[in-house]
Amino acid sequence: MTGAKHMLPKPVKKADGNDISLFSDKPLTAIYRNRTEIADLLTNYFGSALGKNELCTFFTTGSIDHDELRAIFSERGMDIQPYIQSSQFELINIGPSIFNDPEFLSENMKDILGCKQEHAVANGFSGCRINIDLCDVEGQVFSCINNCRECIESLVCGNDANVMCSCPMDAFSAHEIFEMMDRRESFILKTDDRWVFLKDLLSNKYRKHLRYTPEMMRQIGEERSVYRNSPVVAIMWEDKELHPVKQVSENISIFGYSMDDFSSEKLHYKDIIHPEDRKGYFAGLQECIKNGHKEFNREYRIIGSTGQVHWVNERSMIGHGHNGIKYRDQGIIVDITDKRIAEEALQRSEQKFKMIFDNSNDSILMIDYEGHFLEVNHVAHEQLGYMRSEMLQMRVHDICSSEQSVVLGEMRTRVLSEEHSIFEAEFVRKDGTLLPVEINASVLEYDGNDVILVIARDITERKKAEMMLVEAKYDAEAANRSKSEFVANMSHELRTPLNAVIGFSDVMLEGACGALEERQEKYIRNISTAGNHLLDMINDILDLSKVEAGKMILHPEEFPVRDALDEVIMLLNQLASKKDLELITDVKPCNIQINADKSKIKQILYNLISNAIKFTPERGSIMIKVRSWTDSVVFFVKDSGIGISKVNQGKLFQPFSQIDSASTRRYAGTGLGLVLTKRFVEMHGGEIWVDSEEGAGSTFGFNIQMSGPVSGIEDEGQDDCKITDNNLTSGQDLIGQDAIGDVEIMASDNSTEDAPLILVVDNDVKCSELLTLTLTTAGYRVICAYNGYDALDLARTLRPFAITLGIVLPDMDGWETLEHLKFDAVTCNIPVIMVSVLDEVKRSAELGAIAHLTKPVDKTRLFEILSEYERSLDRRGPTSFPECEMLQ
Repeated sequence: MTGAKHMLPKPVKKADGNDISLFSDKPLTAIYRNRTEIADLLTNYFGSALGKNELCTFFTTGSIDHDELRAIFSERGMDIQPYIQSSQFELINIGPSIFNDPEFLSENMKDILGCKQEHAVANGFSGCRINIDLCDVEGQVFSCINNCRECIESLVCGNDANVMCSCPMDAFSAHEIFEMMDRRESFILKTDDRWVFLKDLLSNKYRKHLRYTPEMMRQIGEERSVYRNSPVVAIMWEDKELHPVKQVSENISIFGYSMDDFSSEKLHYKDIIHPEDRKGYFAGLQECIKNGHKEFNREYRIIGSTGQVHWVNERSMIGHGHNGIKYRDQGIIVDITDKRIAEEALQRSEQKFKMIFDNSNDSILMIDYEGHFLEVNHVAHEQLGYMRSEMLQMRVHDICSSEQSVVLGEMRTRVLSEEHSIFEAEFVRKDGTLLPVEINASVLEYDGNDVILVIARDITERKKAEMMLVEAKYDAEAANRSKSEFVANMSHELRTPLNAVIGFSDVMLEGACGALEERQEKYIRNISTAGNHLLDMINDILDLSKVEAGKMILHPEEFPVRDALDEVIMLLNQLASKKDLELITDVKPCNIQINADKSKIKQILYNLISNAIKFTPERGSIMIKVRSWTDSVVFFVKDSGIGISKVNQGKLFQPFSQIDSASTRRYAGTGLGLVLTKRFVEMHGGEIWVDSEEGAGSTFGFNIQMSGPVSGIEDEGQDDCKITDNNLTSGQDLIGQDAIGDVEIMASDNSTEDAPLILVVDNDVKCSELLTLTLTTAGYRVICAYNGYDALDLARTLRPFAITLGIVLPDMDGWETLEHLKFDAVTCNIPVIMVSVLDEVKRSAELGAIAHLTKPVDKTRLFEILSEYERSLDRRGPTSFPECEMLQ
């Protein structure tokens, strides 16, 4: 098309022996030894023309297609695809027989070239450039070339066209090569890495005798000049028994010999033939003469002057001697050593590949770009259940499911772009069963074309092993969950009786049951202390099981780091003062704010500082530093204690592990504190570390993201609990014998009749009794219910000041009871405090409770909740119920 050159990439032109400045407008014929020579030449021949916006046509008698042609030019840095698409470059395959009929050739070439020239003019091309490659012409090649050249010269004369023929050297007979020398001005041939005219290879002395035939030249003694500087070694033999060399070209020197070595008969030709080839050589020559052949053609080895072996190809003419007997007259020898070495290397490589191909334990398949199987080894067809002949008629998609075909299509694209890929897939056997494989695919050249080599390894056993590992992992996780659930359940069961042990011990120590003797007080205090210690252990175990089971929930809030640290220090001051330890805090900047679970941060600090106190000798010091670092807060707890060895530092964060038995005996503990500390830090997206040496104290550090925890958080979804009944009055106003029947309202001696009434709901009599004792001692009146139905009846009848509600109840559990209380218009505004061994703050809030307390109940916190609620009533008035948030 017109102007196409402005849209196409500029062709690459190589500055080498293929320089197109060699070519003139006169038709030429290029003689090449191999495809590489002509491919290099054509790249420059057409490259220059495409750059000048000439119309290019490549005629060939061979079977080359567009893909092969693109590959040939691409290897030499030239992309011809855009020119093919724009019709500036065209490939035309022609039958070789056309060149044997001059009239038919003339008519056809006239039509073809005329059309090309008209097309060039009509579409704005600056000229035509044509190459006719006679690679598969049979018969007299030299005659075909002459016919073609004469036809072309008559057709392109005076036209803006450039035409070149090309032909392989091995297509010529020895006789034709000598004829070609007589018309040397029309031929070019590559020598010394450059394309030159054949006439430039012959001496000036020979040029004046061009009118003579080779026989006439021999008669006048000019034989030597015929062969001087010949591109091949040319030889004339004498008609004698030992086949002496009559004349040889100077380039016999490539074998280390000189012309004089043979002309002086120091050597006979048979002397330089390899001993192993000599017998076969002469037998073949005699057979050729006997059968009346005009040419002798053979490959054999020559021994150079230094002993080096050369492979040569000889083409000789059979002539007649002076007595009329046929003999080998003259011929040429071409050194093909490099070619044979390459062929032998290729053969060895092919043999090696075949050995690997046939003996591999893996399936090996060669596939063309369209997915057809070109070759498969016995492992491949046996594993898939097919015969080899069957598979060679199949394509890749025939052994894949539709889903796997898509996967393999994507992998094929990757292999073609990256030339290598490893991936897993599944083949479908002939019987329909699946074969999992690991595929190693790469691109290689096979039989002159690029193909995909697939090595498919059967990974059935590996997949089974992986599945077993997955199942084992699942079983281990299930076992771990069962263990965690068991630990959690056991911890809950243990906390229930501990609730009674600790609660009643504290009640007695407070004198609720009268004054205690000194020894009684000591024993009961020991019971309370031991109970609290056991409760701490159970809480740690329960927390760890929650973390491992993924049920530990964070409740992030924004708070000042200083406040949380001060609260922890306040709790631990007394413990530090008993050992005369100095607690030093250093928070910079002092107003650091952090978004995290405050209770967990306090527990982390409490565990680290209490550990420091535990392992620091008397009159030591403990430094707590807090620093702001980019988007994190970094905490350091440094003590002057006993320190930890490098070996034992690895045990610090293992459950139920302490560094040695002596420490366990001297310093009590479960070995869970640091484990929980580490888990809590990690739940906030932070890290914890330790730096310590024996006898030099320890420094524990951890960091927490300022913006909030990144994992282990559930959204509480907690709305403010708003209570809006304006007509609520205390339940004691409705108390009467008829209203409550046999239900007993319990109160202490110091309680008044108008004291707030609390409904205690719990199926555990001991827990109910303990809570009743705690509340009545504080001046409240208490009524008890042991199931959900009674609780609902009493709540509707008495409308108590508040309700404490356990979760584990017969017939109807605490959650369902709470839902009924909040759904009933009479009871919906009575504040409910959930009491349970379970930490179910979120669920309690969602169902409308104002607080959730875990057993053993912290009575101080219980009284704070009741007092806060009572104060809100005083502020808002008896007919107004306060709006309040979930109390924790």
